[in-house]
Amino acid sequence: MEDFSGYSEPGYLVNIENTSIISGPKLSKWKCELFGMGERGLTFRPVEGQEPNWFWRKMQYLILGNVWIKDK
Repeated sequence: MEDFSGYSEPGYLVNIENTSIISGPKLSKWKCELFGMGERGLTFRPVEGQEPNWFWRKMQYLILGNVWIKDK
């Protein structure tokens, strides 16, 4: 027989005992605006500690036009 002790609304079964929180990796303060800027462009944010160095960021800007911006 099923346990409906966590039943709150029709269609929802809540079991608090087996709930777990999953957190992803911490993201960097750097973001790269790929192929377009603002809301219409594509933005990439790497994992903290895996940001490219100054030379790599500059080469991406000169060759591809990608802009790296550090959050304040």
